[in-house]
Amino acid sequence: MKKIFISYSKQDLRLVNKFIEHLSALQRDGKVSHWYCSELEAGSVWNDEIQKHLEEADIACFMVSPNFMKTDYIHEHEIKKAFERKDKDPNFKIVPIILNFCRWTTVNNDLGKFTALPYTAKPVMDFKNQDMAWYIIEECLRLMIDNDLNPTGENFYNNQKLPTDVLKIYNRIVEGKVDNDNV
Repeated sequence: MKKIFISYSKQDLRLVNKFIEHLSALQRDGKVSHWYCSELEAGSVWNDEIQKHLEEADIACFMVSPNFMKTDYIHEHEIKKAFERKDKDPNFKIVPIILNFCRWTTVNNDLGKFTALPYTAKPVMDFKNQDMAWYIIEECLRLMIDNDLNPTGENFYNNQKLPTDVLKIYNRIVEGKVDNDNV
């Protein structure tokens, strides 16, 4: 079972909860467990707990939004630590999940070197049907876990192991037709 650490801004908690809702299929299949700071217990030393769970994780999902990008703690303690961990452990995976439009590549914390989800970094908020975005994200995480793939490069999206319906959605995104009624 892979452990997912979820990094987010508290202002985006509603979207994070939708992500967690869509992780439930992976959890039921015994593929993942997740942790995010809303699970901090009363009286715990919050920074120590966050760092402990990040260190124990197999995958760090960064829920990218303008709120996320303006949070100093995330940059100084979560992204930085994840990058250090990735340098030491090539099996550790970093997955930016784009919630809303913002500049998410910076000089010191370039999340842009990792392939973002949903496909082509189209923000979740830009989908007419956001459940479609969450479905794509969940299926890509499933593919990544099942095949031990790193979410980098074109081959991740072009992998023929993607379910047919996800490939159809991807092609619609590329063609600019994602919000048409037909899948």
